[in-house]
Amino acid sequence: MPINIYTVKHPLVLNWTNHLIHRTNHHNDHQELIGKISLALIYEVCRNTMENQTLYIKYIYQIHKIWLITNQNISLFCSDLQILQAISKDIYALVPSITIYPLIAEEKDHTWQITIMHKSWSRPGSLNNIIILENKLKTNKIHAIIKHIHNTKKANPKIHICCNQCNTTELDNLGQRYSKLNIYTGYIEDSVR
Repeated sequence: MPINIYTVKHPLVLNWTNHLIHRTNHHNDHQELIGKISLALIYEVCRNTMENQTLYIKYIYQIHKIWLITNQNISLFCSDLQILQAISKDIYALVPSITIYPLIAEEKDHTWQITIMHKSWSRPGSLNNIIILENKLKTNKIHAIIKHIHNTKKANPKIHICCNQCNTTELDNLGQRYSKLNIYTGYIEDSVR
């Protein structure tokens, strides 16, 4: 499998994932947990993609060290509007340089139709870092989103996929289609049970 898979092992993410999988929560609690896990996954992606430079300021008797973070543009694509609503107030504080592209993904006759709902999507521009955020990983849906991005923008950016849950079959299918994907997840379900 040529893709990179990262499971977030932070104690809070493990606790939230455990509550999400093994308990019956109210719908509002369920959406809040999904939002928290999604923010933690986006944080992990951004933490690994940020580049910093060290600036040393020399005073007469000491040297002061300052870290400067390069402000790369990050594009977030998400088809779940409930997740976007849950994370929208916190995401800009976490990643100020992010652009959110809500999209509509509809399955018709076993193919996914993708429509991106953002006024600046049709403008020319380059995409360097892309995060695709989903609750559950579905290979055909991710393939349709990536294909739509490549066909519209004619770009070959770094693609990171964040999903709260995935299973090994979907990961295998995705690994057979793509060779340079980074997948961040809170829980991997073994589909061979």
